[in-house]
Amino acid sequence: MTGKEENMEEIVIPTKLMYDNAKLPSKKFPDDAGSDGYVCKFSKIGTNRNLIPYHDAIIGLRPFERVACHLGISTEIPDGFFCDVRPRSGLALFEGLTILNTPGTIDTGYRGEWIAIVINLSRKQVKIEIGDRICQVVLQKKYPYKFVDKKEISKSERGKGGFGSTGKQ
Repeated sequence: MTGKEENMEEIVIPTKLMYDNAKLPSKKFPDDAGSDGYVCKFSKIGTNRNLIPYHDAIIGLRPFERVACHLGISTEIPDGFFCDVRPRSGLALFEGLTILNTPGTIDTGYRGEWIAIVINLSRKQVKIEIGDRICQVVLQKKYPYKFVDKKEISKSERGKGGFGSTGKQ
């Protein structure tokens, strides 16, 4: 850790483990920004917008198939903060697995189970096992803000240039 981090007060996130095999998110190295979230259960997505429990310890995720990976935790995130659920870079690069709705936002008032929505974007089937580190959890500071209707806003160098307007290189 840097000297600046050593002087910072550690934020405690009360966490309830919901299943016998659930694990607290954890960091591999003390100065990591993200804590790894672990799969403790799977659910398939049903045709009626419902989750169907999947009882095997390993799931073979076909290309473009998605699965609900239950992290088995619920939390009491302190006021003024929220958590992002993000993909793990190695799983994205080497396996083609990512998290849909990235980043998933866990708000202060949410007390339900955390679930990572995982999709296989590769061209091959990818196996996921109970106990795998499937996502990263990052605590974020929340700032008060609101949008205010204005008739005019200031000009900028970029202006209205949108998707791809800055070029590739």
